[in-house]
Amino acid sequence: MLSSLKEVKKSSLLLIAFFVPLIIISFGVYLLHYRYLFFILPILFIFAAYLIVKLSTYLKKIETLAIVGVSIIVLLNGFNFLPKSNYDLEPLTPQPNFKEVYTYINEHYDNEVIIDAYPVLSKIYLNKVDYAMKFSLTGRQDKLNLTRDYYLDLPFINVKTLKEIKECYLIVDELALERIDKELKDYINNMTIVIDLNEVKAYKC
Repeated sequence: MLSSLKEVKKSSLLLIAFFVPLIIISFGVYLLHYRYLFFILPILFIFAAYLIVKLSTYLKKIETLAIVGVSIIVLLNGFNFLPKSNYDLEPLTPQPNFKEVYTYINEHYDNEVIIDAYPVLSKIYLNKVDYAMKFSLTGRQDKLNLTRDYYLDLPFINVKTLKEIKECYLIVDELALERIDKELKDYINNMTIVIDLNEVKAYKC
């Protein structure tokens, strides 16, 4: 497919379909997640299959061994053929147990104000959320110019408003707590922790 000019011409549409989205995502998206390129995965399969065929052609004597070897490498690298209810992320990627925190709040909820660093989760688990928390997922503050939460159009909590709230639950993970406004962070650190799961905590006003 790629070994001669003629084959490049034949595969030009595949190359365009693969590299154009890759370039757009790599250089044009502020919050970069390559998982959004899932739709070009079939093209990657075609390239990989072609590579295996080429290798087996050049290595006819060990064709079976080459195919089995490549297949084992693919499988050992975490390739998933069947859907799972839970997936393990990379070893250093945090995986906060949000579900247990929201279960606790559901069991103790009594019309308190809900403040969440990830308000969509409160909307899903509690069907209620009043305030969001402003922080940068990427750690780059220069782009953090929103005045309200993008997804639910909620106001961002600040120290003044938080001090005026008499009853609330505040849910925050380590990433958000590290990147929110320092004054707000200091105030939250002095609040009462009602559930602490290391990577994610719930505080009570």
